[in-house]
Amino acid sequence: MNDIGYKAFAKICQVDTPQNWHGMVVMEDGVWVKVPPHHALISAEERAVLSAHPMNDLTIPALKFPCTYNQLRFFLKWMGEGFVETYLGSEVSEVANATQKGGRPKGPLYEAVEFAYKPRG
Repeated sequence: MNDIGYKAFAKICQVDTPQNWHGMVVMEDGVWVKVPPHHALISAEERAVLSAHPMNDLTIPALKFPCTYNQLRFFLKWMGEGFVETYLGSEVSEVANATQKGGRPKGPLYEAVEFAYKPRG
């Protein structure tokens, strides 16, 4: 399995605006959380949500390049859960996870990444 670098990630995830890709910054060394400016007029809860990081460490990229297929899957799954909580609320996410017996349905981006990088046998 080949590692996924900036170029492959940009193509797979359709990165049109690297400085603002879903509230993050895509750089040559990885995908970085874009922390809201200190002067932004947002609540503490909003600031916490916008500063979320999969490893709780803003000094490292949320996804470091090059990455493996499994690291990309983990990152995209983390982002997907964040979108659900942001737009539908954490209660919806908890109910959905509790009722699904066979796992979450795959989204189109997840399916595209899986198709492009999953070994076929």
